Amino acid sequence: MRPILFTGIILTFILISCTKLPVQSSFRYEKIVVGYGPEDIVIDSISTLEPRLLVSCGNRREIYNDSADGFYAIDLSSEKVTRLTRKNEPAGLVFHPHGFDAEVVDGVPYLYVINHDDANSKQSVLRYFITQNEAILDSVFNHPLLISPNDIFVCPDGSFFISNDAGKRGNIWELILRQRKSSVVYFPVNESPVMVDNNLRYANGLFFSHDMFYVTNVLDKEIPGYKKNGTAFEKTVVSAEGFKGSDNINPYKSGLLIAIHPRFFKFFQHAKNPLKPSPTLVKYFDLMSGKSEVIFFDSGKAISTGSTAIIFNNKLYIAQVFENFILSVDLKSNPQ
Repeated sequence: MRPILFTGIILTFILISCTKLPVQSSFRYEKIVVGYGPEDIVIDSISTLEPRLLVSCGNRREIYNDSADGFYAIDLSSEKVTRLTRKNEPAGLVFHPHGFDAEVVDGVPYLYVINHDDANSKQSVLRYFITQNEAILDSVFNHPLLISPNDIFVCPDGSFFISNDAGKRGNIWELILRQRKSSVVYFPVNESPVMVDNNLRYANGLFFSHDMFYVTNVLDKEIPGYKKNGTAFEKTVVSAEGFKGSDNINPYKSGLLIAIHPRFFKFFQHAKNPLKPSPTLVKYFDLMSGKSEVIFFDSGKAISTGSTAIIFNNKLYIAQVFENFILSVDLKSNPQ
């Protein structure tokens, strides 16, 4: 990397990482080993009798082996891990999953998965029929507006939203210059896609409920909201202090549970070297009151680069970008 470019990245990350950090959380926790790069997790209550946690694992380090890439299931009672068998994939499919979502469409439980094939400049959405132990590829969706897809949110009718975290995949200058070239696109069923917003800074996590759609902007503290009316979207801005660096979104109580990277420079260091920790912050934003609270903070002792957070039965489950475990945090535990 050229010295000027490297210096620019460092300065950018320092400038956008100057907020005060919370106090270290002291809950008891366990590490649940899965594949490398378990960036996204969802609660699956559609393919099994009892809810379970599904994990999308895609290795992001050259020093690790991609053979562990795939979908993992965590039993929410025992926290036992199983790996789903993938079937019906075409020969030569380059499989590198990222964000995913589970939904019942026309009575069938599906996983919709963002898949990257950067070597061949192919970005796609893979749809799998899921059972207790298998993920069976059903269809592959390609479109020019899948530019640099990061997260996906699927609706019960089979339509879905995707976030493009860049206007050109892999363009580091968009990040350095904090350019508004990122976008969110809505893909209705059997209709032309709709550009929800193409004026964002590193769009990331997505959530849709009751005709309101939300997206995290990694480089902005605001969380944009959009009122959906058919295939039209009216933008509002949810005032949410301290949400810069936000990653994926999940519902919680009457609001949003969001995993945050509060120190981008440390994130960048951890991306280069797994021995250098990066803090993880999980916050709750109440959509009714407009207030937010810290649910969990870790300096990197327990987990680095936390990317997705889900609370189920007083347990907080945190995914991450690089390493090979999900953190299970007992929110009712005594301090360590």
